Amino acid sequence: STLGMTGAQVGMVRGATHVAKLVAWPLWGHISDRSGSIKFTLLASLVLATLALEMIRRVGSEPMLSFPLMLTCAVCRSAMNAEWPLVDAATVAMVQKYQSSHPTSSQHTESYGKQRLWAAIAWGLSSLLVGFSIDRSGLPIVFLLTYIAVSAEILLVMAWLPNELKYVKPDDVPQSDSPWMSTKLFIFFCNLLVISIVHAIPEQVLFLHLEQLGASRALQGAATAASVVFEIPVFYHSDALIKKWGTQGMIVRAQVALAVRMFLYYLVPFDKPWLVVMAQSLHGFSFGMMWSAAVPYAQALAPSGREAFIQSVLCTTWGTVGQAIGSVFWGVVCDMYGPQTTYLWGAMLTITLLMTLTLPSWGWVPTPNVPKIASCGSLNATPLCLPVDQELASSWKLSPRLSLLYAGGVEQQKT
Repeated sequence: STLGMTGAQVGMVRGATHVAKLVAWPLWGHISDRSGSIKFTLLASLVLATLALEMIRRVGSEPMLSFPLMLTCAVCRSAMNAEWPLVDAATVAMVQKYQSSHPTSSQHTESYGKQRLWAAIAWGLSSLLVGFSIDRSGLPIVFLLTYIAVSAEILLVMAWLPNELKYVKPDDVPQSDSPWMSTKLFIFFCNLLVISIVHAIPEQVLFLHLEQLGASRALQGAATAASVVFEIPVFYHSDALIKKWGTQGMIVRAQVALAVRMFLYYLVPFDKPWLVVMAQSLHGFSFGMMWSAAVPYAQALAPSGREAFIQSVLCTTWGTVGQAIGSVFWGVVCDMYGPQTTYLWGAMLTITLLMTLTLPSWGWVPTPNVPKIASCGSLNATPLCLPVDQELASSWKLSPRLSLLYAGGVEQQKT
């Protein structure tokens, strides 16, 4: 708006940047895998994205704005900025390297979640810093702050990130037959896409609804802060939660939390908008639990040599495709039926996804034809309604009767 762009032009820019990420992020992941160096790929992305941002600053400072040129610069900036998927891929590799070098350590102090929580802290603190700086110095200060932050990040990457990082596959994860993506991983990405579409509701509808209810800016800020604050303990304890429930168990519980969150939005009275803050606190569970499990789950199932590519597809599915579809779809639903109906539809969509795709694809539902019972060490074991994956089989608490039945099947197989 400060550049005099119309609403249609702003929408066109946002849509074009989403398309740029959709194409570029998997390509950056492929380049990282082929080159064998996340470090130099990340450095290239940071430098090129910063140059593109400087182009945006220069074009925006011209007396007569050239919209085609601004659109081109924005697309270049989005295409070059693959920091999110590359940093996530590097984090997973670094954590795996640490854990493999300390196999007998009784205290695994490093996990993906404990690293990812710093992104949540940085998001909250930077939002406060940038908002305060804009109020004091105007919008151009954002460019200076970005250049300072990127320069510090480049120095950190050059000093501490190893030149080569190798991914360590868990022993109980089968190698994918597909050179790009297994069927199981594809189903998981379809699942993640729908979850991302539902997660677009708070971004697209919630704050517009709060403004309609007369909520103050302070209350809207508190709602954002609540979503960030409750991510931190979830990410910090994610390793212990994964050991207890497994990655799939974490994702299932995150979907349940998302459905409850949407229902709470639906139930907020018109005269008590402050209750939204309570519902926003579930973001730490609906997103924090999901993401802290989704990243290692996708990496474990990624074909060897395609880990960065799979991580890029994961981030693209969540942050680009799902959010873009959700923004358009829920915006239309909200205009036609109102925010309350939008929340209800989001809850019902989440429950439908859980019952029709998530649980059946992971073998968490009873089957009428019970196959031959296999041992807990078999990844294909599907006795009664027991989970098919080893991590679930090891964490599932069996009743004494089922334990005897399971043991009997093992002895029968040995015979």
